[in-house]
Amino acid sequence: MKFANFYLIYLFALLPLILFIWGITSFLKKQNLKKLVQKNLWARVIPELSYARKSFKAALILLALAFLVLAMMRPQYGKYWQTVTRSGQNIIIALDLSQSMLTEDVRPSRWQKARQETQMLSANLEGENIGLIAFAGQAFIQSPLTLDVGAVQMLLADLEVNQLPTPGTSLGQAIKKARASFKAAPDGEKILILITDGENFNDNSALNEAKKAAREKIKIYTVGVGTKEGAPIPVRDEKGKLLNHKKDRKGQVVISKLKIKLLKKLAQATKGNFYLATNNTWVSEQIYRDILVLEKQKLAQKKYLNYKEQYQWFLIIVFLLLLLEFVILDGKKSKKQDQEYND
Repeated sequence: MKFANFYLIYLFALLPLILFIWGITSFLKKQNLKKLVQKNLWARVIPELSYARKSFKAALILLALAFLVLAMMRPQYGKYWQTVTRSGQNIIIALDLSQSMLTEDVRPSRWQKARQETQMLSANLEGENIGLIAFAGQAFIQSPLTLDVGAVQMLLADLEVNQLPTPGTSLGQAIKKARASFKAAPDGEKILILITDGENFNDNSALNEAKKAAREKIKIYTVGVGTKEGAPIPVRDEKGKLLNHKKDRKGQVVISKLKIKLLKKLAQATKGNFYLATNNTWVSEQIYRDILVLEKQKLAQKKYLNYKEQYQWFLIIVFLLLLLEFVILDGKKSKKQDQEYND
């Protein structure tokens, strides 16, 4: 037999103290009674008084307290294997809001494709803990991990390219922000879904962050939105009218291309997967299926050796002792004592 809360054994030290206090109290009451009534007259004046019964009832209460302490220590006996089922996974979706996501090599644009994939994926993941991060040159938490898919989708609908204060793209910042968010996550699988075209300030920084994520048991699923050939980045007015295409410092039109190699490296560093989102493919369903397979594998492996709880038997003894103490009277006037008193 073992005790889950063995540290509570110190409570047994209170039992002698309780016994001492009861003994002192009982002694003082008896002394006060002697002052009022001579001891040889107790049987006539207080025929129902029985110190033997009082002592017996006190012993029952003290014994009940001892068994209560044993129950609180949670005695355990008998081993069994238990498969633990988790309530859900922790999934953060990080969306690229940099200007290159306006490129239209994927229709209607990389950004619109990314947002549609996210909407479909979040709808499928109802019941899981979902978070949302928006990033460009810096990353910002739009929604911490939550079971409220509707709230995540509302925040998603308000996101737009170029609304973040720092331009450019930093995949490393997105991964770093996700790592910080996962620290407050409940137990379970930790998955970061990075939806981007892969254009990035510093590839080494992103890979270093991915390695840190791997050490923290975070899987990164990368979704590449765009094409290898790429396309110019449109510049439009507030009404959506095309004004020009983005140019570099030399005045040359910038061609934004999907960086598949980097996105694959980020996924491989954490034993995650890479997905390619194009005009003819939707990857949200495939990601959802892969997450389900991953969850089933984890559940099959989550077996723990446990001990059977036995505290309930001690609580039953406590109840029976207190019940016995309740039904026993402090004293009982005998028929002989009645007759002597009447004589």
